[in-house]
Amino acid sequence: MLYYFPKRFGKLPCIMAWFSWVTDEYLRMLEKKIPEALLVGLYVCVAIKWLDGLWSMKGKAQNLLRTILDVLGVGYERWTRWPIEKVLGSHEFGSEK
Repeated sequence: MLYYFPKRFGKLPCIMAWFSWVTDEYLRMLEKKIPEALLVGLYVCVAIKWLDGLWSMKGKAQNLLRTILDVLGVGYERWTRWPIEKVLGSHEFGSEK
């Protein structure tokens, strides 16, 4: 399912809308700590990082990313490098644990 948002809506409504589209199946996968679901969560952190300018969202992406990385464990560096660089910055890559 592909959704299109005209530019006039801005980042906040587009990113927050994602949470209303999350399926129960995906939430069950997160509860079971299925790696594929956790990896999707890492990429959502990149979008959440765009909202750092809002006081209520400041630091949320970093906290969520670190939490997911702790749960995910090692062996997924190929897929985690980009979200880590975007959310934590390239200077923190490798020190995510």
